[in-house]
Amino acid sequence: WRKNQAGAIRAFQRSGLAGRGFSYVLCGEREPGAEEVLELARNTPGVVVLPYVSDENLRWLYDKAAGFVLVSQLEGFGMPVAEAMARKLIPIVSERSVLEEVAGPGAITVSPDSVEEIAKAMLLLTGLDETERLQRIALFDRQIAQFSEEAFRRKWRTLLAA
Repeated sequence: WRKNQAGAIRAFQRSGLAGRGFSYVLCGEREPGAEEVLELARNTPGVVVLPYVSDENLRWLYDKAAGFVLVSQLEGFGMPVAEAMARKLIPIVSERSVLEEVAGPGAITVSPDSVEEIAKAMLLLTGLDETERLQRIALFDRQIAQFSEEAFRRKWRTLLAA
């Protein structure tokens, strides 16, 4: 439920991207509500559900991906988004969330409650020209640097010195 994979699958179906050769790949632990997601996945062409994958396999998936989608209803810190950005993937994330805060201005933001918005964002993402893609990716390094271990320690030193 909280990661809104059912909404993302419905959006993928609405986008028609499977007919253009794209897949929507999910991987990881099963969470509450997984039954609905698995049922939708089975009945939606182009959706692939994988179990938890190794770091090596995850890197391979990132390298083959056109983008990253996490339109969560409720998310903790946003590490998956930061990881995807570090692999130069443009994320589609929930607006007004920690995911948007982590992703910054290079991300595409949507209402997690709108299947239509998510579908349009998927089409936008897969249709970006190389110039726009590179402009968005250029924003990532500065954004990710805010969440580095070095930045964390610097902020703590400043706070403790105050």
